[in-house]
Amino acid sequence: MQPVAAELTLRLPYGPRDSLRTLELTFEDEGTFNTWHAGLTALHAFDPPSSLEAFFCCAHADPAAASCYWGLGAALRWEAGLSSAADEALTRALEL
Repeated sequence: MQPVAAELTLRLPYGPRDSLRTLELTFEDEGTFNTWHAGLTALHAFDPPSSLEAFFCCAHADPAAASCYWGLGAALRWEAGLSSAADEALTRALEL
């Protein structure tokens, strides 16, 4: 399987002025990228349960992809009472 690279452009609303940053994301294969993208789409559609499922599958399939753990952390923040689990996922993303 070939690794898949993708770019994600983010608007960062802090600092002296708003700025755009482009991150290069690498996934083990296209299926993992598609699962991650489905999680991101669900997160932006205000569907935390579906995004949690997708990001969990993504992290399971590619444990070295920090963006999968970032997604888990973001989705877990939406669920009441899961902030400690979100912190664990975000810490894992930073470690990678």
